[in-house]
Amino acid sequence: MLAWLIRFEAFPEYFTHSLDGYRGLLSRDILIMDSWMKIMSRGVPVGYTHTSMDTTESSPREHCKIDNRTDLKVKFMGQQRIATLTASFTLDVNYNLQKFSCTLLLGADSYEIAGERTVGKVFKVSTNISGMPPTLAVELPDDVVLFSPMSAVAMKRMRVGQEIKLHTLDPFTMKKTDIVVKALRKERLTISGKQCDTIVLGSQYRGSSMLTWMDSAGNVVRQDTPLGWTLEKCTSEEAFDAFKNSEGGDDMFASVAGLLMRW
Repeated sequence: MLAWLIRFEAFPEYFTHSLDGYRGLLSRDILIMDSWMKIMSRGVPVGYTHTSMDTTESSPREHCKIDNRTDLKVKFMGQQRIATLTASFTLDVNYNLQKFSCTLLLGADSYEIAGERTVGKVFKVSTNISGMPPTLAVELPDDVVLFSPMSAVAMKRMRVGQEIKLHTLDPFTMKKTDIVVKALRKERLTISGKQCDTIVLGSQYRGSSMLTWMDSAGNVVRQDTPLGWTLEKCTSEEAFDAFKNSEGGDDMFASVAGLLMRW
């Protein structure tokens, strides 16, 4: 549960976006992407997340690849825990998910899950997670997004007052669930010393709410999460400093317990 919460809190905007799957989410005009965000816990740096996307014309089945690395230092029940999450997702030329893999290192513990499309919408999934079989077959609808990069084309086109329905997987039941995102207001923010115009999006998930600030290019520049974490767009140097200088922030145990009680 702690592993999943770190995954969800570190980059929740990636885990919850879908219109017509990746086809409705990604722009064919965006061929390369590289984005850094520092992660703050009540104003104290705890780590960073880095996302990159690259495309190639040499292989129709592996047309687009999205990679992410997240490094965190957090306190849990009085102990500092270092967590490293790496994830990779491969899309074909039609932006259908073909392969994915995620690895979480949490102290001395390691968790891995990987999947590859076999027939139709069925993926062969392998894991080393306690309580799950080592291999299983999972059907993933094409309109569900497991992970998305920092740019959401449909979101940047929203006007204040508009709502959009997104699809993701409920991690407890592994079934498709809907999230409604509403454009609340426009707001000017100062990020890394520069001002930018943003639209503020509000979303609800299992009784918890999040706020996301997105610029006119569709980039998430700030996000406030249910555990009190704030993600903010930054340079690679600022991201590394956020992790290097982190002391773990406040203990997460009380916050996690409160969140689980609401769920």
